[in-house]
Amino acid sequence: VYLLNDSGFSATDIFLRGLAELALIKGLEVHASECLLMKNSVFEHLRIPALEVSFISCSAVNNIRLDNKNPVNMNRFYDKAMLADKKNRLKFNMTAVRELVSEAQDCLKCAKADHDVLESFYIDAVDFKKSDKMLKKLAEKIG
Repeated sequence: VYLLNDSGFSATDIFLRGLAELALIKGLEVHASECLLMKNSVFEHLRIPALEVSFISCSAVNNIRLDNKNPVNMNRFYDKAMLADKKNRLKFNMTAVRELVSEAQDCLKCAKADHDVLESFYIDAVDFKKSDKMLKKLAEKIG
């Protein structure tokens, strides 16, 4: 397992896409995980089962840390001069990302709590044996 530390997403995305393409050309099975918060436009993780290798990104969005793993510093592949020109904007964007992720986490916690309350009302009223029986009949009809 390789941990890829990338504060900007792009270097890891380019690396993982290139690696996935190469593996597919060689006929290998590839499992790619795209970042849901980036509208599935960025490769976040990659696994190639035949090679028993996985690449996991660590970013401002997921903040993944693995014990006993020294991350590959993907930030070294960025143009430092260009980043310096945009330093204030990038800092602002990263702060906004962290705040939005935190707010999304809070919303998910509230939604889960609401779900649990609603479930407590209807869970006892559902006849799961009957619904399983209906599902089995439907599956048989479908074939």
